[in-house]
Order: sequence, then C-alpha cells, then structure tokens
Amino acid sequence: MEKFPELNKNEVALPRAQNSTGHVLDENCKLKLNGAQKVYTVFDCLDLALQYADSLIKEQRDLEIVIYGHGQRVIKTITAL
Repeated sequence: MEKFPELNKNEVALPRAQNSTGHVLDENCKLKLNGAQKVYTVFDCLDLALQYADSLIKEQRDLEIVIYGHGQRVIKTITAL
C-alpha cells in the first residue's frame, strides 16, 4: 500500500475500502491492484473531506471511509450501514 501522506496541521487524508470485503479502493473507488493507483485523497480541511465522504456514501453504500489527521490520527469513520 502507498505510504501515508505527509499532512500539515489542518489537512486530512481519506482512504476508501469496500465495507463488505475490506478491500482497499483507489480514488476512483476501483479495487487497488497496483502501485500506480492512488489510495489517499488529501483535503485542506475536515469540512471538505466530510462533504466528499457524504457524496461517496450516497453513490456507493458499501463503502467504509476513514478520515485521518496529522500523525495518522483517526478523526472519523463513515459507513452507510
């Protein structure tokens, strides 16, 4: 899996996984199969990440989204189930 991104104080990182299988997904919500696929999406602030996560969950209900802050601190886990 790709290295966790370097985040500044306000930035957050958002990876996605398929909730039913635990498979890691890339930024296009496709199964990560190779190193060229990007897993983490970095946002400048938590509000933008939450808006994005909400839109993803509405489109694909079988997602698990975790929002990480600086130091890989888990801020929020989001699922539709």
